[in-house]
Amino acid sequence: MNMKLTLTLLLLSSLAPGCAEAAINDALPSAQIQPILVPCLDAILAPLQADPKMPRVTVETLRAKFAAGLVTASTPAEKNVYENAMAVCDAMTSGMDARANARAAAKASAGEPTLSKGGDIINSANARGWDAGPADQAIREKQKDERAYEDKRAKKESSFVDSAAYTSWVKNAPNLRENVMNLFTREVELEALYAKSNPPPPAPPVAATQTVGNSPGHPGFGTFANDKGQIIKINRDHTAVRIFPNGTRIVGTWTFNEQGHSHMRFKRSVFTGDFSQDGKTFTTLSGDVFARAD
Repeated sequence: MNMKLTLTLLLLSSLAPGCAEAAINDALPSAQIQPILVPCLDAILAPLQADPKMPRVTVETLRAKFAAGLVTASTPAEKNVYENAMAVCDAMTSGMDARANARAAAKASAGEPTLSKGGDIINSANARGWDAGPADQAIREKQKDERAYEDKRAKKESSFVDSAAYTSWVKNAPNLRENVMNLFTREVELEALYAKSNPPPPAPPVAATQTVGNSPGHPGFGTFANDKGQIIKINRDHTAVRIFPNGTRIVGTWTFNEQGHSHMRFKRSVFTGDFSQDGKTFTTLSGDVFARAD
């Protein structure tokens, strides 16, 4: 893979998920361009004699989507993101057009290119002997015609490769790749700048993060176990599950009581206690200690 593309994709993957998505709709433009970037460049820069399928419709559809995002963009930074994404699409479309024009011009100069096979055709008929005759002479004439036909096609191939359009394409194709990759790299950079200046809003506080006894208010959500083989699972939705060594499971609830202790109520039991400051242990008021097990 091209080194510049590799570095750009690494930069793209380093963006924190959802950073710039707070205001930019759907996925980041670079993330939408990335899946077609390499296939598109490979198709554009394939040998000019080949006729690979171009993702023109996909590129044009993406550009229309980015144009719609530009209309609703609310800040200059957001507009820059969409404008540059459109420029990436335009560069790929221009590359497809340039290839099509170069191929058409080269074909017009030399005809459809095909590799010669004339040298592979040998005389297989007897040149002399008791069985030489009109039939063998006909075979030799046919093979002669085949060699002439293949040699003619080889000359067309040579004319295609030597045409001014082909030579110009080979010379300028690397610049086309570089232009597309520079724009894509710039897109990733603009998105990173936008994400930095527009961080996502903080997550709403969990209702249960109030003071728990003398702790700083960080309940240890997760799985805890004591030395008797009993397990309790404490969930953020204020449910709790008690699991006995024999596998019996009892679902209950937990909340804070008036004294600030964590209070778990099951069908036939009640646990009241406090979490440690680091949330790694839960100690009941009777002294039973449950340590984090996940």
